[in-house]
Amino acid sequence: MTDPVYAKLAAAQVCDLPDEAGVLNGGPSPNGWSRQGDAGTCPQRWAFHNLFGDPTLRDLTGPLHDPLVRGTLVHVGMEHYWTRKLVQTHGGEATGLLDPVAAIRTFADRADYRRNEAGGVPGWSEHVDLAQQAMRLYVQQAPHAHLVPEAVEYVVAMWFDDAGVEVGPPPDADRRLDLARARRYAELYLLGGPWLSTFRVDLLARLPDGRVALIDWKTAYRVNQTKRDGFLLAGQMLQYAHWGWSRKDQFPGGFAGVYVGFCDFTQVAKGDASRAFPLHGVGWQPAGVARFGRSVADRGQRIRDLLRSGRDVEDWPRAFVEQGPCTDRYGRCEYARWCGEGVPESVHRWKG
Repeated sequence: MTDPVYAKLAAAQVCDLPDEAGVLNGGPSPNGWSRQGDAGTCPQRWAFHNLFGDPTLRDLTGPLHDPLVRGTLVHVGMEHYWTRKLVQTHGGEATGLLDPVAAIRTFADRADYRRNEAGGVPGWSEHVDLAQQAMRLYVQQAPHAHLVPEAVEYVVAMWFDDAGVEVGPPPDADRRLDLARARRYAELYLLGGPWLSTFRVDLLARLPDGRVALIDWKTAYRVNQTKRDGFLLAGQMLQYAHWGWSRKDQFPGGFAGVYVGFCDFTQVAKGDASRAFPLHGVGWQPAGVARFGRSVADRGQRIRDLLRSGRDVEDWPRAFVEQGPCTDRYGRCEYARWCGEGVPESVHRWKG
């Protein structure tokens, strides 16, 4: 049975309810920047990812990238930790929710089970020990005890017109959101504008001075200046800033900006949570924030126009860039073989 306070907070959509095993997993938002970005750099990659095959099955059988697996497991732990804090702040008990360390193991075991059942290669459990070590240190030393949670894994939907100006939800907003959740992106983009861009806030927290900060968790083996600066012009961070600063007057006490909450595994091994989990303010990028909406609209219009053109979905523009979409920090693009050798006839594709 779920604690009434917890249920009330979940109904207000400031946190998630756990599944039957007591596990939370916010996961990606319906149409976040990571899903849209390919349309600007390599439309063919966007098409391969969204218009070919079964995306759910592909997620279970495709390659696993170790940094993303570790990052997801730490996110799972953080969601459980801060959801407990949120419910307790409001006088509840977070009944039915696993503790952060146990949740990491349960989540990984289930992920590997699903991959095995789908014919994929398991790979989650081998990262559990490191993620649990980090979470134990975080729980024991509470380096962010000064934060008061306002929302955990908070989903936001923003809408932009063709000029990139933020507008209110359209009359059919619920239908568009349902299409995005179902990953029926062709139908979504064929509707035209306004263009949907979503994100999920890892943690919305109040600082000691009363201002509210938006915090996104990131993991790394070692956090340095290059790593910190790498997020300055990330679309994800620009959207956070756009949303927060344009609504700064709606936050009692004001808006403190966007922060990256790092988990530095090198420092975790040394046992000092204050160094292992630094909070880094993302610097204000006014030109980037001002043009974020236009970037969403440009990508939306490009996808719509390609879908409407009648052009074969295996013949969309391709990047062919050595350092970029074709090979990034995680290795070779997962669709490189399709791009170079062709898509197998057995793979289902959208036909309009």
